[in-house]
Amino acid sequence: MSSVEDIKQLLRKAVEASTGWITVISPVNGPTPSNQYCLLTLKDIETLQRDVIHFTDTINLVEHQRQESTLRFEIQARGNGAMEVLHDFVAYMDSSNREIDLWGVIGSGGHDSIQNISTYVNGKILPVAMINIDVHATLSKENIVEYMNRLDISTKTGNITITTTVPKEEES
Repeated sequence: MSSVEDIKQLLRKAVEASTGWITVISPVNGPTPSNQYCLLTLKDIETLQRDVIHFTDTINLVEHQRQESTLRFEIQARGNGAMEVLHDFVAYMDSSNREIDLWGVIGSGGHDSIQNISTYVNGKILPVAMINIDVHATLSKENIVEYMNRLDISTKTGNITITTTVPKEEES
């Protein structure tokens, strides 16, 4: 199981390894590289199935979830050779000779075609290419459960725990 941030970092490393270009994750805080670079943006998360794996009780009741999800990423290459480096990335993703083990963490959901979306900036054409890729992943999520109380009951045959869905009382 992974977090969304883990998957972003894994894909960033794969883009950099296949293109040789610096890759930044959107939203970018600060200036972008001045020359050729790639931009990785998470566009969509579709949760296909959500299961509660278990609860733990330390100080708070914590719910542990597993979410089978499809994540859609947009990868843009900006600079001369943008179309070519995205083509290199697609070939890298399909290669068994990758230096980064993607498929141990995520599953391939395919990709669409590489698109030329070059733009006119300051009197010049800025070469920009884009591709969307889908990956399948098992995401993990932990939530502190605020709306449940735990009640321990001792009996002659042993102890039992009952969890109720009544609102917690405010602490003074």
